[in-house]
Amino acid sequence: KQWYQRRVAITAGGGSATSPVKYGGQNSKLAAACKDHLRHPFQAHSLNISYADGGLFGCSLTGHYSEIEHLVKNCSSVMRDLSNGVSDDDLQAAKNKLKHAVILEQDNLSSLLESSAAESLAVGSHSSASQICGAIDAITAEDVAGAAKKVTTTTPIMVSIGNGDNMPMLRDLK
Repeated sequence: KQWYQRRVAITAGGGSATSPVKYGGQNSKLAAACKDHLRHPFQAHSLNISYADGGLFGCSLTGHYSEIEHLVKNCSSVMRDLSNGVSDDDLQAAKNKLKHAVILEQDNLSSLLESSAAESLAVGSHSSASQICGAIDAITAEDVAGAAKKVTTTTPIMVSIGNGDNMPMLRDLK
């Protein structure tokens, strides 16, 4: 259940700046926090790499060097705000997006095999799409806030590739 809690926490707060839904727009919390203030193209994606006993959680951001500070600070704020909880509407939207992604994996054999292998390695067995969707439905707003609090209390790291002149310091993001 913990793996799904982290995934929904990411989806509720982050998601992708480019929706996986065909013809979808930039409708995630991360994109909404930045798109009105930036003039250049950008991408903001949530990042989740799960292991059996831990993992990586955060954002992957791409933007113009002159606007990267604003992008990083806004996305950091969105991720930090998850620990204050999410609304019922946001939680339901996140659950629906995640269930949609799970069901879409069933349509493509290579995606199905990849997700089955990753799940088997992470938790030791494979679950059906209906079992996974049931586990997603069981997640509460308290579960999301608890997972977000756990993640936001760990020591953050930041990696920058390219022109980092306007990259904020980690101490400025707290």
